[in-house]
Amino acid sequence: MTKRRRKLRRRRNLEISREFIELAETVVHHPEYEKMKYISHHSASVYAHSVNVAYYSYKIACKLGLDKTSIARGGLLHDFYLYKFDERRTSKHLLVDAFKHTLNHPREALRNAEKYYNLNQTERNIIVSHMFPVGLPKSPEAMIVSMVDKGLATYEYLLNFSQKREALYESRFVFAKI
Repeated sequence: MTKRRRKLRRRRNLEISREFIELAETVVHHPEYEKMKYISHHSASVYAHSVNVAYYSYKIACKLGLDKTSIARGGLLHDFYLYKFDERRTSKHLLVDAFKHTLNHPREALRNAEKYYNLNQTERNIIVSHMFPVGLPKSPEAMIVSMVDKGLATYEYLLNFSQKREALYESRFVFAKI
């Protein structure tokens, strides 16, 4: 790759990042949304996880010419369930409670999102179907958020086994600090 091409790519990535930050700020600075900073998600917070899912989904949407606004907002709100998993456990069996969480948290996230934000149909579907195959994505945007969510959740889970997990996650995912 030529030096000129790298420079153009860097400039385009910077533009994408600025656009994303402008969109994200309309969601992430809400007091209810900021509560997600204190809810853990594997080796990160639900806040950091959601911002990263939204950012990478947004980058894909830019490349494919999809609805960037809906994918960013849906990605940011896909885990807007506002409770700590450990506090909701009702069974002695972790797998039973994890399964209940898998089934219920998308609906809880949608209820919360509708309470605080005006959503379009694509954003609703992204939120409620991100746990595919539990919910069926009805748009390419919903499928992308679902796949990016799974990839990042796997990465975050594997970081639990790394001694450098904080440094690794923080250095790679800059946008978690919006």
